[in-house]
Amino acid sequence: MGCGASAKGPPRPLNEEEKNAVCQIACKEMEVITATHATKSFDQIQIKPPDVVNQFRDNATRCRAAGAEAKDKIADATCGDVAGDIGKKVASGGFLGSMVGAAAAVADKAIDVGAAGAGAAINGALCLLADGMDKAVDAIQKPFTEVGRDIIKAKEKEVTDIFIAYINGWDFPNAFNLVRGGQADAISVALTVAMVQPLAKQLLPIVQAEIDKHAVTKAWDVAIEQTNSMIKTMQEKVPDMMDKYGPKPIELDINIYIVTEVIQQLAVIMGTKEAEVRKDPAGKSRKPKLFEACFSTIELTVEHSADEHAA
Repeated sequence: MGCGASAKGPPRPLNEEEKNAVCQIACKEMEVITATHATKSFDQIQIKPPDVVNQFRDNATRCRAAGAEAKDKIADATCGDVAGDIGKKVASGGFLGSMVGAAAAVADKAIDVGAAGAGAAINGALCLLADGMDKAVDAIQKPFTEVGRDIIKAKEKEVTDIFIAYINGWDFPNAFNLVRGGQADAISVALTVAMVQPLAKQLLPIVQAEIDKHAVTKAWDVAIEQTNSMIKTMQEKVPDMMDKYGPKPIELDINIYIVTEVIQQLAVIMGTKEAEVRKDPAGKSRKPKLFEACFSTIELTVEHSADEHAA
């Protein structure tokens, strides 16, 4: 028997299907690591106010513009007559008539003031609404930066459990390419695209009570009430100005927005952590041989596959 005739050959390289199978496990391990890290790093979450907040501001601007135009038109149309006589000039009850009615409602002695006074009264009423809107929006800004971290802090374990359950139940597409494709946060990015909507539905019932008692929700409700008040006042007092200056209704579901943003913020933290773990995967996973081999440049073999069933 020649020397070395019974020597064991090198481990068999994995085929494409087997590579994807072990990398599928590596992907799940990676995201369990990063999700656990992300929920513990809730203090990094920063939720920006939604773009629709600009609509609140715009509604305040529109309301002020409506007041200014109403004031000017009353003065121009009446040439200084007292408010009691303006109604006779616009007895049809149209645009100016409705504004005079509004002026009478906000000025204690509208009949004793001139047209400029009547116009100033309705302008003041609409500006008061606009000022209230600006204050409501100011109250929204700061709590939005805090709401995400606050709800995760309160429900960290529940949120972590939901993330991990989703990760373990999801099949990462083209797992080998996600692991070896060269993009440092590829796995987290792929997961984020898939998980945002379904996880938002799962998380909302869990964090709803925390959202409800948060300052941002109360501030948001005030801004919505202010919007509705603007719309109602203008519809009642100056309906002919609604097309040009009417405040726009706010249709955003603030609860879904907050939960969706929280998930996306956690996903960003997960992506950063993934890039970090890739650089030094040793000792990070429950399946060390498989995990370290996948996140290296060595050829994957049956030896690495054997670690698939390790605890």
